[in-house]
Amino acid sequence: MRCLLLTDSDIASRETALMHRLVIGLLDAGVHVAHAAPESVLSRLEPSLGVESLAYRLGGFSWTRPLRAAELLARFESVTEVSAGDPGLVHVIGGGCLALGAEIARAGGLTLVIDAFARSIVPSVARRFGDRFEGVVLAGSRPIADGLIAEGISGTAIREVRWGVPPADRASAKPGETVSIVIGGRGDSARAWAACLRGIAEAAADSDAIAIFADADACDRAKVGPLVAALGLTPLFSRVPDFEARRDLIVRSDIMLWPEAIGETRSIVLDAMSHHMAVVAVADRDLPFLSAPGPVELVSGDQAAWSAAIHGLISDSGRREALGAEAAEYTKLHHRAAAHVGAVVDAYEWATASITPSRAR
Repeated sequence: MRCLLLTDSDIASRETALMHRLVIGLLDAGVHVAHAAPESVLSRLEPSLGVESLAYRLGGFSWTRPLRAAELLARFESVTEVSAGDPGLVHVIGGGCLALGAEIARAGGLTLVIDAFARSIVPSVARRFGDRFEGVVLAGSRPIADGLIAEGISGTAIREVRWGVPPADRASAKPGETVSIVIGGRGDSARAWAACLRGIAEAAADSDAIAIFADADACDRAKVGPLVAALGLTPLFSRVPDFEARRDLIVRSDIMLWPEAIGETRSIVLDAMSHHMAVVAVADRDLPFLSAPGPVELVSGDQAAWSAAIHGLISDSGRREALGAEAAEYTKLHHRAAAHVGAVVDAYEWATASITPSRAR
């Protein structure tokens, strides 16, 4: 098989590690992969060994899409010329490149694979294809798969494929050390972030041995700057640019807070869990690992709930370690990197054997 892995700006920027693991796994499985990302971000990415990196123009008027698709298709055909007789696929990851991916599949007679890792992708797929979809959708969870079916996508075209991360070790906490807290998400809900920050301030009122690192982009969207200052958190608070690309910093922290239910898998949460971090989040019905207590601590999202959860974790290293161990075990059982790659390969094989190459408009 040969595959054009097509990512939009958001996925290419924040899911670099996941994409690297995926393309290497596909290569090991015998899939000839080319990875395409918008030219605005591709230059900042470290290429994966043995994988052709293709830049493309994401923006432009809709009437230019066939031209942009033809340009990228020609380059894909060129770099996979040695395997031109093999079945071909376009694997789209990211809502921003869905239309372009569909056009490439139609023009090249390739099978279209859509990665529905987020609930927000469901209506986009339904609007564009409806019951005419010819391809396969990789649903990130059962609730997302059910949502696709409810929107008219045939169940036979859907495969449940969960993203995976590698296992990791975690050093035991040392008494007296500063407890580091990271806050991630989109920042769409200023109210959710405010409740979380007020909870931190209340929980840490009798302790100065904490450090807070937050996604800089999410902070901007949620406009938390004045509140951070008003709560007296400024000396403890650091904004982290390219938060989800900074796995080296994030996974060395003690606690992750996830204030919003955003309905999409983000591997930074799974990586944190894999690294034995204690994760506290509001429940997200679309994601099994954030919808039931156990691997993470779930809170209602109000200030009191955040305060109680955070205070319990910063004051009790044993509790942090126990929650982190449960999170790590959960990812080993349900979100292994090898299982993710294997499920994608199985879906590719099923799609190329069972589906007429896409002619979707």
